[in-house]
Amino acid sequence: MTQTLSPIEPGQEWTVESFTPKDALGVTQLFLDVYGSEYPIRIYVEPDLLIEENRAGRVISTVAKTAKGDIVGHNALFNSSPCQNVFETGAGLVHADYRGGHGIFSQMTVHGLTKGRERPDVEQVFGEPVCNHPFSQKLGHHQGFITRAIEINLMPAAAYAKEAGTAGRVTTLMNFKTLKPRPLHGPYSKGL
Repeated sequence: MTQTLSPIEPGQEWTVESFTPKDALGVTQLFLDVYGSEYPIRIYVEPDLLIEENRAGRVISTVAKTAKGDIVGHNALFNSSPCQNVFETGAGLVHADYRGGHGIFSQMTVHGLTKGRERPDVEQVFGEPVCNHPFSQKLGHHQGFITRAIEINLMPAAAYAKEAGTAGRVTTLMNFKTLKPRPLHGPYSKGL
């Protein structure tokens, strides 16, 4: 899949839904348009790889799509943890003409968390909201994520160079949300 898509017309109506293989080219084109070819996670800039990872269940992509089929947003749950029951929420972005109060990213996040709750293997989700703008931090807070750590200079500046969003590496928070609580067992659960 090396075809390029026509420019996306602003102002179209859109819906948030689960990824299908026919969305792959639009998702990868969106990543290339927003971040350029330097985006560090290859899954999102190689359509066949994105299809395979979603098919295998290692990635659960959510897209915002216009009636014409244009992909104007993407977010995913993906297994990046040594624990197979902990998924990360990330790889989120919205087309420049569809940002700013439309609710696309918020709705994609809620959709992804709903899909995670439906799967028996997704018990906990973590996210790494960037610190170069507060939107993703506020969204995590509103969705009940709890901040547990900060990751200094985690993301390479090259990932944000095309949008001129930062002059250096980007620091992130580390937020967690439990989808399926489990009771404590063992010696450490006594007295809690």
